[in-house]
Amino acid sequence: MPVLKKIIVLFLILAFSSVYAIETTQIQVKSNFTNGWGYQGTKILNLINGYKQTTDGRDDFTHYGTYKYLRTDSTGFFYTKKIDGRWWMVDPNGYAGINRS
Repeated sequence: MPVLKKIIVLFLILAFSSVYAIETTQIQVKSNFTNGWGYQGTKILNLINGYKQTTDGRDDFTHYGTYKYLRTDSTGFFYTKKIDGRWWMVDPNGYAGINRS
């Protein structure tokens, strides 16, 4: 009887893990510890079941890479500012974002 219980538990684990599994793509990464290169599985958004991109993204960012929908004071210089409890980089035109380089 214990063997049958183990088989049932194993079957249930495999069944549920395949339902919630997200496909991964192997990308080349550099290790911080060994300084060598290797491969690691990475989850890609368009591989997630049910994921749909709402826009093509061309109009979401300025030429500095900041978000067009989050604007504050424009000073003509880059600076940082805390907005709603989060720190942002603000471009010379006043659009806030995170450095994407």
